Amino acid sequence: MKLKVLSASLIALVFLVPACKGAEIHRSFTTIVNEAALVFVGTVASQTPRPGEPGKMVFTDVTFSDIEIVSGKPAAEMVSDGSLTLSFAGGEWGGEIMKVSGVPEFVNQRRYLVFVKYMVPKVASPVVGSSQGVFPLIQDEATGEWYALTYGGRAITSLQEDGELAVTPRVEKIVNARAVYLPTDTTDITTVLPERVAGSPSPNSRVSIMEPNLAKSQQPLTLKQLLKTVEALATTKGEQQ
Repeated sequence: MKLKVLSASLIALVFLVPACKGAEIHRSFTTIVNEAALVFVGTVASQTPRPGEPGKMVFTDVTFSDIEIVSGKPAAEMVSDGSLTLSFAGGEWGGEIMKVSGVPEFVNQRRYLVFVKYMVPKVASPVVGSSQGVFPLIQDEATGEWYALTYGGRAITSLQEDGELAVTPRVEKIVNARAVYLPTDTTDITTVLPERVAGSPSPNSRVSIMEPNLAKSQQPLTLKQLLKTVEALATTKGEQQ
């Protein structure tokens, strides 16, 4: 089985869509909300690869079930029998695995918070900022409360004044509202560090990562709390339009 890894910029040239180039630019959380035409929570029910036009590209249709719409309205062609389907460049077809840098990957039966920018076909990734608009969810093992992680696996503790998220080191699990960190996370978190998407041209894209001792005293935001923030930002966006 062959593995092909294509750059997002190459896919952008093939399909002439800006979505791929956008994956290389860091976005604050406020920007992610502002650029989203649709925000929803859903569970990945299936992932179906298929050949796309002109035949050399592979797409994977990711179908979400148990949908909760946070803001916006999905395009009619995205919805069927209560489920919602998004298409992403890449997947396995004809004995080859094709991956596109910056395009998010999903796990079946896992629940996600997703910010959708493009509701049209033939884009490498329809979500805002490619993987930046995908937040895997995790349940508190003691209470069952849901929490959203960044695509890189960090719990969210607050939204800063500059629109960026303050996050913890990478999380293994959450127990009684406290994050347990991955022992393999060797990130230098003694200061505020850049956490840029690969290929980002901006050296000033920054995210606040708390020191472990400080992070232990800060409870991660629950999904409910984060969604209230999203709804407030979406309301502000609507009033400004």
